[in-house]
Formats: sequence, C-alpha cells, structure tokens
Amino acid sequence: MHYSEVDIKAYNKLKGKLERASLNYPIQGESGSITKLATIYFRNYLLKHNKFDEYQITNVIHDEINCESLEESSLECAQVLEDCMKRAGELWCKTIELKATAAIGDYWSH
Repeated sequence: MHYSEVDIKAYNKLKGKLERASLNYPIQGESGSITKLATIYFRNYLLKHNKFDEYQITNVIHDEINCESLEESSLECAQVLEDCMKRAGELWCKTIELKATAAIGDYWSH
C-alpha cells in the first residue's frame, strides 16, 4: 500500500498534536492536585481561625480558587489564599517557587 504525501503530512500533524497533549497531561494532573491541596489548606485555615462568616470558597476552576469575603477583610483573605497556594505548590515543585497571585474585584474575571 502506498501513502500519498498528503496522508503522511496529516498523520505527522496528528501524531505531533497527540504527543504534545500527552506531555501536558501530567502537568495538568499535578496542577489539579496542587489546587485541591491549596483548597484544603484554605478550608483548614477557615476552621482554625473561625473565619467562615468572613470568607467563603465559592468555586474552584482549574488552577483558581474563587472566594468571597467582606470588603474590609479582602486583603487578608487574598494573602491567606496566596500562602495556601504557595505551600501546596512546594510539595510538588522543589526546585523553583511556584507563584500565586490573588486578584481582588467585585466579580470574577477570568
């Protein structure tokens, strides 16, 4: 059976796409694990400091943790959340620091 140049190019293009996707899966999986652990750390902070009236986790999307807080405690909430995310990242990535940046706003902007 003979394959045309078009068939070979299409095959190589598909093969490359699948290889890139397969390389990304472990990274996405670890990112999901880091986000879940950061959410646990944050919830434990809320329990330990009795902050459920001030902070609420409203949604977890991919590598983001969306929270609501009282306006006067939004900076503290952001700092605690950043710390939880950094601590979770340290368990997986020991060679470089994974950074987390909290954004404060009136609505979720992705």
